[in-house]
Amino acid sequence: MRRDQLDCPIMENIKLEFLAPGEIKPRIRAYRKHSPKQVDLIARSLKERGCIEPVLVDSQNRIVCGEAVVAAAGQIGLNRLPVVRAGHLSDDQLRAYAVAANRLAEYAGYDEELLGQEISDIADLLADYDLAGLGFEAAEIDNYLGITSLERDAAAEVVPPLAPNARVSAKGDLWIIGDHRLLNDDALVPANYSRLLDGRLAQLVLSDVPYNLSGKTISGSGKIKHGDFIQGAGEMSRAEFTRFLTSAMRCMRGASIDGSIHMIFMSWHYLLEMLRAGAIVYDELKAICTWIKQQGGQGAFYRSQTEFIAVFKNGDEKHINNIMMGRFGRNRTNAWNYAGMNTATKARDELLAMHPTVKPLDLLEDAILDCSNLRGIVLDPFVGSGSTIIAAHRTGRVGYGMDLDPLYADVALRRIRAATGIEPIRESDGKGFSELEASRLANGEEESDD
Repeated sequence: MRRDQLDCPIMENIKLEFLAPGEIKPRIRAYRKHSPKQVDLIARSLKERGCIEPVLVDSQNRIVCGEAVVAAAGQIGLNRLPVVRAGHLSDDQLRAYAVAANRLAEYAGYDEELLGQEISDIADLLADYDLAGLGFEAAEIDNYLGITSLERDAAAEVVPPLAPNARVSAKGDLWIIGDHRLLNDDALVPANYSRLLDGRLAQLVLSDVPYNLSGKTISGSGKIKHGDFIQGAGEMSRAEFTRFLTSAMRCMRGASIDGSIHMIFMSWHYLLEMLRAGAIVYDELKAICTWIKQQGGQGAFYRSQTEFIAVFKNGDEKHINNIMMGRFGRNRTNAWNYAGMNTATKARDELLAMHPTVKPLDLLEDAILDCSNLRGIVLDPFVGSGSTIIAAHRTGRVGYGMDLDPLYADVALRRIRAATGIEPIRESDGKGFSELEASRLANGEEESDD
């Protein structure tokens, strides 16, 4: 056989044209089914990258291959699409080709390890790329990236001791921590959310709001004493606390996407007030989860061994659900079993000494993985010791936090720095937290010598 006979003779017969989606006709029989989700993903891809793969059509502009692309193009209003015709094949031969092409694609599989490496490379190399465009579920992406079974990190549980003269944060300070952000300001002021988010919106709100309880003897079986919180420390009546929660929730709602899940922690003491506020602000109560601890905490009658998490939905859009009945390994119920911070360990004693209601990282990490996507923003307007931002970082999300108390802002920043290795930078002047901390400490030592 001569060389010219071995060469593919058909390229010269393939012609590239451009047609409006309305000019492209459906195939004779629509035997290939495309789910709305597939079409949505293709539409997202077309918006981001344009149409790279032309639609194959016959002589009468009927689809041979590419009907999902045509549907997606019509969905987003594209004016024209690239199409090719294979002039060396008759329309009947193209019908046979279409069946074969669809069927043969089904025999392909994946090397799961190599696919995971490829997705990981894409995530690292294309920081702004929406990985949902790859066509995998968010929970699948998390699995491939290995962030569903996180190893315990001792550094994340340690809070370096805070020197009395090293106070750094002041009300109004906005701190940039890599992709994460922390604002030392009031969570009841809508303008503060605009400043914190800078035009972005949160996928998930996960917040340990004030419980309106005194913090003086909350932790360490009463051995560790704290001052009261700066707000929500038992000073409000039930009606006042309901209004407080309502105001906070309205701000959270305005700072999050339509369809976002809002998980709000609360003690049993004010569970009713939280539900009343949520009924005013949110569109649906999706669940009430119970955090079941290994041992009891506060209380002289029945000691509390549980806290509650109200799971609200904001808006009408479909919410992110990575649980999916355990389809990808996330077998979750509304009973959350995690060790409480009163469980005796040195690290937890150190944490409790700095903040009386620290939430365990594994609890927060699981909650984040349940209802957010990789690189999505997780918002906590009452960030306290910074656990939510640390958990967001460890799960590949972006943590945005706020706290009114400069002391807890400092605690959070120092914890985040220790856990992530990222230096917090003050937005107003570009100075690093470590530099400012060292300067304050030096000034404090000089003053004490006088």
